[in-house]
Amino acid sequence: MSCEVALYVLPMWEMAMVLEYVRETYQVPAYVGGRVRYTGGKEPIDGTIIGERAGMIRVRLDGQKRSYNFHPKWEMEYLPAPTRPTGTP
Repeated sequence: MSCEVALYVLPMWEMAMVLEYVRETYQVPAYVGGRVRYTGGKEPIDGTIIGERAGMIRVRLDGQKRSYNFHPKWEMEYLPAPTRPTGTP
């Protein structure tokens, strides 16, 4: 028996709107693809924001296959975007 999974990819303009509620309500720089650090466990662990669900940010922690919902402010640090070296496109 096979199982097919349909993957719906949002257009870029719609991706920008996904976390708008979270950004406005909690005043955080939450964007799909943004990097965060969860500090509520035994030791901090970094992850990538992949979306939102019910006002929470959905994060895939580094080294994990699953994603988890986190409160946008509780034990969460938003990491700066990596910068490109000068002179690169």
